[in-house]
Amino acid sequence: MPVPTRHASPLPGLGLAVLLAASAPSQGCTTANYSSEVGLEYPPASSENLAAEREPPVLQDPAVAVIVIDERRDRSKLGNNNNFFCEKIPSRTITTADSVPAWVKAALEMELWLAGIWVAPDPEGAHWLVARIKEVQVDACSVYKAGVLLEVQLFSKGRPILAHEYRGSGSAGDVPWVGATADAYSLSLSLALRDAATLVVFDVRMLLRPSTPSP
Repeated sequence: MPVPTRHASPLPGLGLAVLLAASAPSQGCTTANYSSEVGLEYPPASSENLAAEREPPVLQDPAVAVIVIDERRDRSKLGNNNNFFCEKIPSRTITTADSVPAWVKAALEMELWLAGIWVAPDPEGAHWLVARIKEVQVDACSVYKAGVLLEVQLFSKGRPILAHEYRGSGSAGDVPWVGATADAYSLSLSLALRDAATLVVFDVRMLLRPSTPSP
């Protein structure tokens, strides 16, 4: 997103000192561009004990193998926050050294397991759940905002029985005055992924085991 610029025009009656003071950044602000490296985690830190607290699911056939393909246009970053008015945080590029496809795959496999569906390590003889990552985005202004967009297909005996896009959103809440943090970016992304993954697994479960009540 291009950074808007403000063009100053001469104002009568203002001295040079006043103009210089008006153009200077406020105390504690910076216009520099910083990088923020974010770790990708699942499940969200706010619910990391969810699987441990629940009763172990009764795993039943059919088994599902998860295949994840990264189709993002720009895989080099997760977000690019431009702090136009230098109110809370400096401009920064959000990146990660972690594997985004592995992160998405782990989330889908965990949610399938929690729903009582076998996760097959090998696609041979199993249903295929193919998730194409279209978008992973996080930013922050007054609040943290993260989004995940997955294009999903479910194959049964080589035939597609589901084709749909799933969008998840998540937020770690308000951004404090001291600035955004990598942990809060990570939590926002994890919440967004959980939002998308649970929607995917709900539809998969309804197709494969429609008569089984939710655990």
